[in-house]
Amino acid sequence: MPWVVSYHGPTASTPAARQMRMLGIEPRVQVVVESFLVVPTLVAGSDRIALLQRRLIDLLPLNVGVRALTPPFDAGPLIEAMWWHPVYDDDPEHIYLRDVLVRAAHQAIGGAAEGV
Repeated sequence: MPWVVSYHGPTASTPAARQMRMLGIEPRVQVVVESFLVVPTLVAGSDRIALLQRRLIDLLPLNVGVRALTPPFDAGPLIEAMWWHPVYDDDPEHIYLRDVLVRAAHQAIGGAAEGV
C-alpha cells in the first residue's frame, strides 16, 4: 500500500517512522507532506495509509472517509520542540512569539507544556 508520510528522509523522520525501520518495515512512500494536518485529505478516498496522532484523528468529522486503526507496534511519543539561535534569547519579539507558542501548546494539551 502507498503511504502518506511527513518529514521523510535519512535525517528527517518521525519517531513512528524510526520505530518501523527498527522493525524492518519500510513503507512505500507515495506522498511526503510537511504538516500532519493535510494527511487525512490525502488518505481519504484513496488506497493510501498513514500514521497520525490520535488527537488529530479525534478531530476529524465522522464522514471524512478515513478509518482509524491502532498500529501493531508502539509508535512512541511525538515531541514538539522550538529551536533558535542564541542571539534571539533576549529579543523582545522572539520572547513574545515563544511565549505565545508555549501558551498555545499548554492550552491544546491541557496543561502539560513545558516553558522555554
